[in-house]
Amino acid sequence: MKCEKYLKECKAKCCLCCPLPEDLVRDNQDKIQEQPVDVWKAPSYKGVPQCLAPTPSLKCCFLKDDYTCAVYDERPEICRMFGDESNCFLSCEFQHKDGQQRSSRARQRLLKKCEKKHEKMKHKTKRFNEDVLRMNAEESNGNTAGCITVSGKERELRLS
Repeated sequence: MKCEKYLKECKAKCCLCCPLPEDLVRDNQDKIQEQPVDVWKAPSYKGVPQCLAPTPSLKCCFLKDDYTCAVYDERPEICRMFGDESNCFLSCEFQHKDGQQRSSRARQRLLKKCEKKHEKMKHKTKRFNEDVLRMNAEESNGNTAGCITVSGKERELRLS
């Protein structure tokens, strides 16, 4: 994919808040571009502890003003997979995986396909959200091992 060709138009629509490996967030505090509102523990992925770090803009906390990634060389698997077109959610609205521009008709088909798939997946999203809430409720009951917290204006994320 050739993201730089489409960044001004797409404004990194693919870089929304999604689960990130805890160690990526912890070890790259100095590269955070937009301070997360909070950081929550999320279900592990392939045995790797994950967290959610939503920002006020709902974009990834590592997305720079020029729509490039501050942790590009260390970006998580989900980011590396984007554009492989293995499913509609990993397909770029603006280009095919070979870098060729997607026609407006193809864009509309892709968006419609994603909307239909999203409708079918609502129960999985609900379950994921419930898992996040449950995990973080357990944290607030004194079980803080491994949970990420945000410590104020210093923009410092640390594992408790």
